[in-house]
Amino acid sequence: MRYYEVLLEYKTKSGSEITFKVIPDEEGDNNRGWQIDRINAYVDGALAGYLKLGYIPKERFFNHYPSIFNWMTKVQGKSILPHEKRDLHWSLLDDKDKRSLLLRGLMYFSSASSEEQQRIQALEQPQLDEEIKKFEMLTKKELGKKFKEFYNYFVDKPYEDFIRVFSKGDRIAPRQSDEESQRDFKRQGIGLALYFKAADFLNSKGLQMRLSTLRSEEGGKAIGNALIKAGLTTKKGNFEFLDLNKVNAYKQKHGLTEDIIMERSKEEWLVLIARLEAYATSPDRSKEERALYKEKANELRKKIDQEFPEPTKFKDVLPDFKRGETAASYTKTGEFKPFPFKTGSKVNVRT
Repeated sequence: MRYYEVLLEYKTKSGSEITFKVIPDEEGDNNRGWQIDRINAYVDGALAGYLKLGYIPKERFFNHYPSIFNWMTKVQGKSILPHEKRDLHWSLLDDKDKRSLLLRGLMYFSSASSEEQQRIQALEQPQLDEEIKKFEMLTKKELGKKFKEFYNYFVDKPYEDFIRVFSKGDRIAPRQSDEESQRDFKRQGIGLALYFKAADFLNSKGLQMRLSTLRSEEGGKAIGNALIKAGLTTKKGNFEFLDLNKVNAYKQKHGLTEDIIMERSKEEWLVLIARLEAYATSPDRSKEERALYKEKANELRKKIDQEFPEPTKFKDVLPDFKRGETAASYTKTGEFKPFPFKTGSKVNVRT
């Protein structure tokens, strides 16, 4: 599990920078195939809120639910399969467990007479497998629609599992100190920024964010309804999806765009490039993260070369970077300063 920082994307209504950490697959593959991605929002280094995305990746679905019997056991709570073998396709069971599957299954749909139970216990191969195939067809006829609905609702359709923006008095870890618990981050646009960040993150994975149909007031119902009212969603079937094209247009209109317009000197821009290039070669970062930072650095360098045609010596502006700093930079003298700088030229840069 790796963190990666996303620099300079959003501001609160009061003008403070909002930065994010994305924790992909926070819980690992330990919950019946669900993947939980967590996005933390920070303001001035303090955790201001978080959003959790939940869904079942397609590849995990077929690993966890190779047959309808696995779904009955894991999701419906019907112990058709032995607990320790609930991930296996029924064809991989031994004959004893296959007979148990038939007996438990018949009891689920109807009562099995003693004669029927004796008949099943006496079954041998290949008749035993043939009986299970017949029972599987019956099960699909009775429950296939619900099984398909389960697939259509959860597979590759990430939704907001939970969202929270901290308010004054919250003492939930990691907001343990008195100082942190006195900070109120609500009504600062952080919830909206989390939704927008989630849409960007999922888009990088080729996925689209679905608004949950089970949102509570605390879990983002108000924000979700506001997104729909603002026309930022697209309805597909019974689901509302956050439309990234509409979101990007909204961000540009309301000044929340990731195209950051800051006034900085060339030296200050080169410091930012150096930071990104350092991230791009760091062995502590994943291959995907290094590629992302390299792409950002190259894009930024091209824009700076266009804006500032005269070269600047890199060695004159490089400070000693401290690990773990995000959404911040250094002046030429090495003095730490938060963004934004107020000197130099205006440059439009997507970071």
